[in-house]
Amino acid sequence: MSDRQTAGTQRGTVLDGHEQDPEDNEYATPPEVWRPLSRAVDGFDVDPCSGAEPTPIAPTRFTKEDDGLTQPWHGAVWMNPPWSSTDGSAKETWLRKARNEAARDAVDVVVGILPVDASAGWFHKHVLRGADAVCLCDRRYPFIGESRKPSFSLVVFAFGRVDAPLLDAMNELGTVLVDGDRLEGIVTVTDVVRAIARGEGTELTAAAVAGESINCVFAGTPLPVAERELAYADVPYAVVLDEEGVTGMLTEVDILAVARVVEGEAETGESIANQDDDWAWEGIKAVGNSYMPTRNVEIPTGAVSAFMTEDLLTVNGSQSVAETAQRLIEHEIEQIPMMAGSDLAGIVQDIHLLEAMR
Repeated sequence: MSDRQTAGTQRGTVLDGHEQDPEDNEYATPPEVWRPLSRAVDGFDVDPCSGAEPTPIAPTRFTKEDDGLTQPWHGAVWMNPPWSSTDGSAKETWLRKARNEAARDAVDVVVGILPVDASAGWFHKHVLRGADAVCLCDRRYPFIGESRKPSFSLVVFAFGRVDAPLLDAMNELGTVLVDGDRLEGIVTVTDVVRAIARGEGTELTAAAVAGESINCVFAGTPLPVAERELAYADVPYAVVLDEEGVTGMLTEVDILAVARVVEGEAETGESIANQDDDWAWEGIKAVGNSYMPTRNVEIPTGAVSAFMTEDLLTVNGSQSVAETAQRLIEHEIEQIPMMAGSDLAGIVQDIHLLEAMR
């Protein structure tokens, strides 16, 4: 994506705690997303938002200086547009351009990626109502330039001719939403959980769908360490244990609720060499320092037990998935531990319920 297009630039995110230009919008699409889509269309011909990817996605690439919005596109197009504008104007502009280009005979299909934002007008107007195929990605992919997964879901969409290989590739990334040639609506994981809560679709028990691999953390673990543990485990939760057993639940929501963004400046060094440096021009001295704005996330260093949810909701293995779904919906949670007496026996996540419906 490119508000500022400088090839090869890779900076850390706010959550990394690394230095970052606050206006930077330069995060490259992960290869595991664009490569299968590219193979499905026999290779992308144009990338109008190029600049960040270390590996070119298409032979014809337009950077910010080329201004892909003013250029004609052709063939199969890959688009990862700027995300930075808070009012959605950049997304709106690029999506309108993509739809117009897809209507031209010279363009076969435009495939793009953006964050899911059901509250935004551009998302409903151009993606849900305007796209010929939409895929809700079933995992959060870390973009090149980031060290951890984003806190939002992604949507892959296509305008133009959507053949079976492209639909298959999109389906491998998540859930494809089409009805014949027309997009009818959007079905979220929550919609499926609500349907199960109403008793639709399955007679399974919680034990039949629960995951046996359970992410846990000790109650005395410092919260920053626990945050890293969640990131490395690639899950949004940890069941909290103490010497007596299960004592609570820690989620990403709990951590974000107490995290604090700190802005400052980092010194990058003198603007030119010292007089005694071997590489300096003779007689030239350093005259000043350069600084770069920084943004860091500070997480309290207290123990997990101070920030976890203590009133732990649980289910047992004999309860139906409908009862389990009802608890998830009622308490607005995404996972619930399954107990066998006083022992932790499994975890039921909303995604487990979705898989049970397949």
